[in-house]
Amino acid sequence: MDLLKGTKCLFLLFFISFTVYGQNSDNNAIKQEVDKLMGYQASIYNGPKFFGYPSYYKETHPFFNSNIPGIGSIQYDGKYYEGIYLLYDEYKDIVVLSDQSRLIELNTDKITKFTINGSQFVHIDKLYNLKDNKYDLYEFLEDGKIKLFRKEIKSKQQQIINNEFIGVFESKVYYFILLENKLIPITNKKQLFQLFAKEQQGIRRLISKEKLKFRRSKEAFFRKVIAYLNNQQ
Repeated sequence: MDLLKGTKCLFLLFFISFTVYGQNSDNNAIKQEVDKLMGYQASIYNGPKFFGYPSYYKETHPFFNSNIPGIGSIQYDGKYYEGIYLLYDEYKDIVVLSDQSRLIELNTDKITKFTINGSQFVHIDKLYNLKDNKYDLYEFLEDGKIKLFRKEIKSKQQQIINNEFIGVFESKVYYFILLENKLIPITNKKQLFQLFAKEQQGIRRLISKEKLKFRRSKEAFFRKVIAYLNNQQ
């Protein structure tokens, strides 16, 4: 069997060298197949199959941004993989790997961080050794002495519309600050002013100068303020 695998790998590597490099998706697929045969990605491909959700959940989906796998990268079980296709299920709080013909559910405990279409996510306990957190995976928005995270949580509901049974995913978004090794939920401007009382005047000047509107976009508001605070350090 080892000789057979080696022969298949050599053939695929030979094939890659004559592939048109403009066909990135084809090259990525071949590279992934070679890596699997050589055992480099055995750990990430050994998870259980992801079965998805019943067909009556057709109007909405549980995934981050899109139900189509996005190009990404992941640090998984101590190894780093890039050029792979991932989904982030925000209902189950799990990451799903798309391997051409199947979907594989990854073990959250083995994930350190990952990206999907440029958006960054972290397993917060793995990177910052925090305890007693309710969730594992957070979107990483701002870095620095003060770090900002976003957590979108999806729940599912069933409804009967025009005598048809319909499943719907509903979404709520929360924001958190990592400060002095504590993860602090932040929900409004007043709380932000209380946390950073010494910088309150500077924050108010920033809000006025940038014409920041909390109700229009909480994320933009928090990102601007946290970036400002980090620049004051």
